[in-house]
Amino acid sequence: MTIPLTEARVTRACAIFTVTDSFTTLRGVDGPGAARQVRGPVGFGLTAIGAAAARQPLAAGWTLPVVQGISGAFISYGIIADPSGWRSRPSGPPLAVEVTVTGPAYRITPPVSLQLVNLDPAQPTASVTPVAVQLVPGYGYPFPAVPVGYSLVRGEVLKAPGGPGIDQAQVAAADAAGNWSDTYLTDGTGQWVLAIPDAQAGQITITARNPAGAQVSAQVTVTASSTIAVPPLILP
Repeated sequence: MTIPLTEARVTRACAIFTVTDSFTTLRGVDGPGAARQVRGPVGFGLTAIGAAAARQPLAAGWTLPVVQGISGAFISYGIIADPSGWRSRPSGPPLAVEVTVTGPAYRITPPVSLQLVNLDPAQPTASVTPVAVQLVPGYGYPFPAVPVGYSLVRGEVLKAPGGPGIDQAQVAAADAAGNWSDTYLTDGTGQWVLAIPDAQAGQITITARNPAGAQVSAQVTVTASSTIAVPPLILP
């Protein structure tokens, strides 16, 4: 009997992400471990490869496939995928990358810089330091039907009354005492939502700015544990 030859392969983690849900932390009712259970699917997009002079920005659609472990952490084994879905695995020294984490329930997050390690099978296994990523609820987040301990303030940034939403508009909000602030970057719908702790309830100033720099402001009075719909913020 002839035993077929096999190719020896060692699967090693190249990056680990500990992703937490800031809204679960705000509520504080499900225990610290629950914050690692994100709502709905999340994806890891590659926005650049390399660092400094070797940095190469990537077009939309490049991704870093991951596997979610039983602890809730997301693990990359060094595979990268291009916009067509073709997968490959670079081999060699640690590779600098920029990754953004997205999901339909969460806001757009800025890219995170890290290195993919353990890409060279001839080298000893290096320890992987988990990268912490905090996701903040977006307008599609499955909030409880009745807010308790916080208030929800929702609105839209539009090009005209009843018109289309403004993509990449920045919505900034702050309370009168200066103890709380938040920002939201809209997508093409122009929708936004803010979760305000009851301790910061009161007069809130909201300012929306479009990519061209035009801005408009509004003031709302937020009562504790309420849901408030702000009239559309109109920008040309």
